[in-house]
Amino acid sequence: EDDGIKVVVENTTAKGLTVALTRVIEQPSAPTGWRGCPMRTNGKTGGTYHSYWVGPGERITYEPDAPCAEKFRGAAVEYRIGKDQRDMGWWSESAFAAPNGRQNQTGD
Repeated sequence: EDDGIKVVVENTTAKGLTVALTRVIEQPSAPTGWRGCPMRTNGKTGGTYHSYWVGPGERITYEPDAPCAEKFRGAAVEYRIGKDQRDMGWWSESAFAAPNGRQNQTGD
């Protein structure tokens, strides 16, 4: 579920999945061809996480980092389901351009 700012992910599978989300805008002049605004979720332990383990049947809400949230309102969602390129899962095309994630970006 994507409201243009927050994204709710529900794991409908029978196994846990690692999920990382980022809002992205294509920009050919950027080093990876995309500008990104990382999205985070509040974990069960109270921490904030970019990549999070979503258990079977669990619903998690991701929100963009505050410094870039407005600039990326309604932008496409880049997703990584699975830890890395070798892991079984699904990655959006833009995710392959930044295989280590965008958690350290702030949208600039």
